[in-house]
Formats: sequence, C-alpha cells, structure tokens
Amino acid sequence: MTMMRASAALAAAVMAMTVAMIAGPAAADMAAWKKTAATFGTYLPKPMAGWKTTKLITSVSNSAFQKHILARRVYRTIKSEGVDTQINIAIDGSPGWKKKSWTFPCYTDRASKKCAKFAVKTIGGRKYLVEKRAENLNYRTHVDGGRIAILFAGKWAKAEHIEPYLGRIDYGKLKGVR
Repeated sequence: MTMMRASAALAAAVMAMTVAMIAGPAAADMAAWKKTAATFGTYLPKPMAGWKTTKLITSVSNSAFQKHILARRVYRTIKSEGVDTQINIAIDGSPGWKKKSWTFPCYTDRASKKCAKFAVKTIGGRKYLVEKRAENLNYRTHVDGGRIAILFAGKWAKAEHIEPYLGRIDYGKLKGVR
C-alpha cells in the first residue's frame, strides 16, 4: 500500500509542476519582464544621420515553447541605389538564454559544423558572430556571460551600414539589467 501512495504522491507532484510550467510566471513576474524589456529599449541607439527608425517594440512571452524578454527597433535609410537598407537591432534577455542559445559556443568552438556558417570578427574589442545569407548580413554578440544577446540583422545592408551601430550600445551597462 505504501508503494501505491508514493506513486500517487509522485504523480501529483509531477502534475503540479507541469501545470506551473504551462501557467508561466505570476503577473508580477510578467510586469517585471515588461519593465526589463522597456529598460533594454533605452540602450538601443538613436538613428544616425540619413536613417529613420520605428518606435520601440517590446515584447515578453512565457509559454511552454518560448520565453523571451525582447526590445527592438528597425532602422531604415532613405533609398540609395534603389534599395531601402534596413537594420533590425534587438536586445534579448530571455530567461535561460545561454542554455537555449546554440550560437553562444560558436565564439570558441570553431570546429563545430553548426558554427561553420559564422565568422568571428572583433570590433572595438568585442567579438561578434557574423553571418552572410543572400541579401542579409547579421552580427550577434552576447553580454553577461551569454545571458543577454544582441542581434544586428541587416537586410540589403553592408558591413559599413551595420558596424557603426555596433559601438553605439553601452554593453557594460547592459550587464546590470535584470
């Protein structure tokens, strides 16, 4: 009989953990995440001369499949050479980011097949993973031991469009944002 009670207690505990995972954090936790996303937004750079930007876009989510705290802006140039260049700059401080980020090991694990598509480039003393795909050019970097990821995703952008924005974020101050 004791074995049956232990089994029932274990089943009840597993069910409670499952319900808690699906339900997500309390409303207070989500409010804190929204505040963190808004704080991330204050670190996004102002547009450079000749560029315009969208308003700040923030989002938080906690579902069984996706947990994120995100702030982003889209920067666009006035058409030059018939092309509207755009750069999407996003700061993602999602809980557990380092664990779910398959790109984080790519700074050091150059032999890995999944990392082969990235070049590692050091700019201003900071390492970036650079990926070129068709008309897209992406730069990624991580802050606070991989806890926060910053993505610079360019469409119809060249390195000379994106790289000036890389130094316009205060990475040191981002480390303290929780």
